[in-house]
Amino acid sequence: AYKFWSEKIGKTAPRETGVAAAWGSDVHTAFENHGKHGTPMPGNMVQYQKYADKIALAASVSLRTEYEEKFAIRRVNTPCDFEDPDYYGRCITDVTFYTAPGRALVLDHKTGKYYGKTLQAVTNAHLLMLHHPDIHTVNTVFTYYKPGVVDRSEFKRDTIVAAFAPVQQNIDMLERAVQSHHFPARPNGLCRNHCSAYDCPHNGRTRPQFQDC
Repeated sequence: AYKFWSEKIGKTAPRETGVAAAWGSDVHTAFENHGKHGTPMPGNMVQYQKYADKIALAASVSLRTEYEEKFAIRRVNTPCDFEDPDYYGRCITDVTFYTAPGRALVLDHKTGKYYGKTLQAVTNAHLLMLHHPDIHTVNTVFTYYKPGVVDRSEFKRDTIVAAFAPVQQNIDMLERAVQSHHFPARPNGLCRNHCSAYDCPHNGRTRPQFQDC
């Protein structure tokens, strides 16, 4: 909760900005332009051309392919417009292949480091299924280009609500923190090298005693 406060409210640790964020945004845009219009990857992104070509090939054999598809839900787990003022959660999928009746594959481009599985995959799958009742299976492929890691997951409609529960718990926790103005700082595995909340009492980069968290 403290990291949320430092990024969203206190602004003491803004979300990733600068060169790395701009590069990631540019790479996503280049992939989108290649997928939608066949535009070659720019000269400074030629290392991604082979991946863009593979995406184009996969799109050619899919029933339908969407780029930067937007999904949102209300608190009662019903789909809504991305800009709905009552949205509870939302996401944007980089590439969504509707590969066969009842099946979809979500591809996500990652230009940074790999820190292990995140809740983004299940969020993508859950929101997609709510918007497309005919989809019963969602596979996710998160490609971390820099370290060369491909993180794959599969989600089924009959178990997706349970799989999404940790996401819902996180959102509920942040809502309670906002309502109570209480944002407790708790150490975890990212404290040592990766957390941007430098003023947090558990930040390992500014407080060496927490480097083993």
